[in-house]
Amino acid sequence: MHLAELVDLYLPHVDKLLSDSEGVSYVAVYVAFNPDILKDLPKPELQDAMTAMQKAYILSILERGHLASLTSLARLHDWLTAALEMASAKNPLGFAACLRGYVEAGADAHDAINLLPGSLIDAGAYLYAVMNRPDLVRCTAVGFDELEKKLIHYEFAARRPKIGPVLPNHVAAETTAYIVGPAKPSEPA
Repeated sequence: MHLAELVDLYLPHVDKLLSDSEGVSYVAVYVAFNPDILKDLPKPELQDAMTAMQKAYILSILERGHLASLTSLARLHDWLTAALEMASAKNPLGFAACLRGYVEAGADAHDAINLLPGSLIDAGAYLYAVMNRPDLVRCTAVGFDELEKKLIHYEFAARRPKIGPVLPNHVAAETTAYIVGPAKPSEPA
């Protein structure tokens, strides 16, 4: 099967996913945790407060994962479509530029969402319980630290401004960082 035929099979499914997602909105929930507020709460109210905070946190992870997935599909779709148009126009420079954009968008997407499926599967029972059966959840919390950092980076990263402070996860990564991959901990000698 020719590459263009494979793309023709792939793009309609992506088109449908993107079309079905039109109008989706997300809710930003910011929780400024103050442990002093919780220290005097009776146990049932403390449990309710902890569950509500965990629900808000989990919802934000799910929404960020959804947003990253959809925008990745849209970006990859557009780069691939543009590459095909450049190939049809017999424009090798445009074709190469579009392929480079496609590869870089793919690397960015992979960095952002490669942890998402495994994290959701590993914590699936807990996620279900917090969202649907909070009576089964005790004052324990599951965190998605690395996934959360990557999703925030994907959502907000931009070139460093000339002035003003920048949050650590909001600085765009160099393309070579995706090629090299994450730093591995050094092994003991």
